[in-house]
Amino acid sequence: MTNLKERLANLPPEKRAWVLKKLHEQRAAAANGVSAGSVACGASDQNIPLSFAQQRLWFLNQLEGPSATYNIFDGWHLQGPLNVTALKQSLTEMVRRHESLRTTFAAPQGKPIQVIHPPDCVTLDVMDLQAVPAAEQLAEVQRRAAQEAAQCFDLERGSLLRVKLLHTAPEDHYLLFTIHHIVADGWSMSVIVQELSDLYTAFARGKPSSLPP
Repeated sequence: MTNLKERLANLPPEKRAWVLKKLHEQRAAAANGVSAGSVACGASDQNIPLSFAQQRLWFLNQLEGPSATYNIFDGWHLQGPLNVTALKQSLTEMVRRHESLRTTFAAPQGKPIQVIHPPDCVTLDVMDLQAVPAAEQLAEVQRRAAQEAAQCFDLERGSLLRVKLLHTAPEDHYLLFTIHHIVADGWSMSVIVQELSDLYTAFARGKPSSLPP
């Protein structure tokens, strides 16, 4: 909320008034019994409203244009044998499980709604850096990680999740994971890490997922 106030203070008066008006309308709708975030699973055929936190992020995106300010980025150094097929299968299953990870945001008639897309295979972009001299590999990994963290998302067209795998040696990889804050937060990332670990362990052994729905 403090961040929002600071950003509003830096907007021209007419834009600031527009944001405040929209936020007031959304809160008034919620006070009259219109839900702003309680959504049943599988409700992809409904006009699903945004939560208050999502509304703030969507309004700022409309005013300022695409920005990497609200990207959530993390990277993991994976050492040892890696089953890339099992990793991709794990990512696809995780996105299938969580509708927020396949959600985009449209605005028919100027009112933002969530659009939940059907499950699909996750694109895992694998980049081979094994030809980069060993002394330069870490700097190259850091450069590409910075690029990922700074790359903007399109809230309307999505996807709001990007995953890249940097292959630096036969048994050495870096997994770069970027997601927009409008569909995730810090707590979400802990869930993602745990689920990816559980799913990968199962799929790499040729077993089905043991996670509950």
